[in-house]
Amino acid sequence: MIILSLGSNLGNRKANLEMALSLLEWGGAVHREVSCYYESDPWGFETSHRFLNMVSLIDTKHNPTQLIALIHDIESRMGRKRSSTPGYQSRIIDIDVVAYGRLIIETPIILPHPRAHEREFVLIPIREIAPKWRHPVYDKTASELLQSLVEN
Repeated sequence: MIILSLGSNLGNRKANLEMALSLLEWGGAVHREVSCYYESDPWGFETSHRFLNMVSLIDTKHNPTQLIALIHDIESRMGRKRSSTPGYQSRIIDIDVVAYGRLIIETPIILPHPRAHEREFVLIPIREIAPKWRHPVYDKTASELLQSLVEN
């Protein structure tokens, strides 16, 4: 199961997410299931622009490196500007590979996503569409990871 997390907090957020889904499909990602939209506060930085988030379960013939290259191309086409300044910032689109099956990779890319298990805006939509999915490193469901966040 390949899980992508998508978010936008600039412009027409819903249209941005829908465009990203279409471009992913055009690039060879077949959406098996797509979550509802979830609104969230920014994570890791401050801005008045709230995020609209969702996740998609996809099938693709792309390996992880090819998929990430496709994602970066889509983000660039949609107008995302990657900053050389460290830290998070507002963005028209952000697409992350949360998990690529049960793969655990640490270089040159990191899978599963190193902070997905800390983010409600990722875990809540995963719980919605993939309640039996288990995190490849922590071997917990999205519900169990959410509960861990509440307890800490």
